[in-house]
Parts: sequence; structure tokens; C-alpha cells
Amino acid sequence: MNLDQLSKGPRLLVTAATAAVLAVSLHLVVAKPFEEKGIALSAHVGNASQGLNSTSPVKLRGVTVGRVERIELAGTSGAKLTLRLDPGVRVPDSATAAVEPESVFGPKFVNLIPGEHEGTGPYLADGQDIVRTSESGDLGHLLVDAEKALAAVDPADVAIIFDTLSTALAGQGDHVRGLVDNAGTLVDVAHDHRQDARRFIEDLARLARLRGVGEDVGTLVAAGDDTLRTLNSGEDRVKNLAIGVAEAGDTVESGFTGYGGGLTQGVRSAERAVSLIRGQLGIAGPSLRTIIDLMPIYRALGFAPIGEKKRMLAVNIVLPSDPCQMFLGVCPMGDVSDTSRKKTKKKRGGS
Repeated sequence: MNLDQLSKGPRLLVTAATAAVLAVSLHLVVAKPFEEKGIALSAHVGNASQGLNSTSPVKLRGVTVGRVERIELAGTSGAKLTLRLDPGVRVPDSATAAVEPESVFGPKFVNLIPGEHEGTGPYLADGQDIVRTSESGDLGHLLVDAEKALAAVDPADVAIIFDTLSTALAGQGDHVRGLVDNAGTLVDVAHDHRQDARRFIEDLARLARLRGVGEDVGTLVAAGDDTLRTLNSGEDRVKNLAIGVAEAGDTVESGFTGYGGGLTQGVRSAERAVSLIRGQLGIAGPSLRTIIDLMPIYRALGFAPIGEKKRMLAVNIVLPSDPCQMFLGVCPMGDVSDTSRKKTKKKRGGS
């Protein structure tokens, strides 16, 4: 069947489809090679290039902004990545290219982490290098490192350690259980007071933000530094002081060692004296309490009123203030002045 046998409608449909295919082909052949491309940046990484290919995405804040265009060796320093970014994407010169895995066992991608002056520039131009790079370890690297660490451990040493632990913990089940219970109690207390801990941390943060606190801490550190410099430049004065203190300690130790027996006897004698006094308290205590109880009776007898402004008996005793007269025989007779030899005056009143 040819087009002449078709009606007008199908012939128009076939013609339109043919024109569309020709237009798309012309766009791919002519316009696509001249399509505007974004800039290409390079980054040097180590073994983290494993898991990357020419279709690996380049992301910025989780959004795909390009792809890895080429991976090639960079001598003995790892691999060189060529990143092709979409048009309009600008990367500051402080950015970091981090090779990160999409999942534990999945492929990797290049994560562009913007640095300072992201919004103001300067920005990297086409063909420049991303200086800062980082490599996130994956499960394979972790297993390799663990295998190296385990290979360096002697199995006999591990057996000895476990045998020693088992011997030391034999019969200590109750103590271990108590330790675990106490640790659980501490955790519970910390959990109950987590709000207080949070407020404490917030107060510390506010204190750190207070103006002048940093200057005070700096002044304190500077003063400590000046003190250390002074001590270091003291021409061995600190050392001589320490030697003197050590010698004084040796002397005191020698004294205690030589007179230890005498000190022991003195302490024991003092203990016996205290015991004797303590034994007499049972006798002297009631006597003192009886005398104290009788004092109001003596006062009532000695100062009984017998009329207006008169009392039956009153005695005023004036004691000397000179210790040489209060304690006879203490001072020589030539040292006692005439003014200090006054007699005690006594006054008696009665009806």
C-alpha cells in the first residue's frame, strides 16, 4: 500500500510525524553540540574514588547540580576527578568536595559543601581546582582497618586476658550485680535531673556570652603566665625553698622518731588524767548543782528587807586588782608600791 491509496487524513498524520522526527534529528545533530555547558572543576582524592563513575552525581545541599565527567590517575597521590556542573551553578573558592556514599553498600557521589562568602564570592572559574577535599569512610574501609588491627593482636594475649578476667571475677557475681544496679541508679538520677542539667548548661552559655568574661579569663591566664615566668627566673629560689621544706620535714620526722616513746607516754598520761576527771564528774556534778540551787537561799538570807530601804545583812567586799596582793608571795616586797598596799574595805549594815 502506498500513500496514494490513503485518504487525506492519514496522509496528513504521516507527514506530520515525519516532520517531527526530522526536526528532533536536526536538533540532536546541529543544536546539541553547540548547547551551553557549565563549568568543569577538578578535585584530587585518595582511595575514595572507588565507587565513582562517569554517571555519579554531584550534589549541593542534596540537589544534583552536575556529574562526574572523568576519573583519572593523579600519579601516586590518588585520583583526579573532573566535575561538570550545570550552567549557572557557582562554587565559592572556599568550598569542599566530599566523596560520600549514598548508602552503606551503595554507590558514592560528590557532595559540594559551600564555605565562607558563598553569596559574595570569589567563585571558581572553569578549569580551576577545588583545593579542599574530604573522604568519608565506608564499610569496606572500616572492615579493612579492623582486619589490620585484629591481625596485630596475638591470640595468646587475648586468651590470657580473658582467663585473667574470668579468674578475677570468679565468685564476684553479687558485687558485679550491685555495681550494675548502682550504675542504673545513677543513670536514673541523671535522667530525673536532666532539666536541671540543661538549665545549668544554658546558664554557662549565657555566662560565656556576657561581655567582659572573656577578658577576665584572659587576664587570669596572663597573670598565671607572668607568675610562672617569675618563678622560672627566680635563680633557683623555688628549688631552694623546696629543698628547705624537705629538710624541715626530715628534721620533724627525726624528732618524732627519736621521741616517739615519750610522746606515746605523754598521750597515755593525758588519757589517764582525762579518765580520772571523767570519773570524778559523777561526784562533783551533783555537789555543784546543789550549791547552785542553794545560792538563791543564801541571797534571800543575806539581803532580807527589814524596813524601808534597809536590809538585815549586807556585805560589800572590795578585792584588789593588783596580782601581787591577790597572790601573796608571788612578787618581791620591794616591787610592791605604797598605792598597791591598800587594805580590803568591808562594810557591814544591820539593824
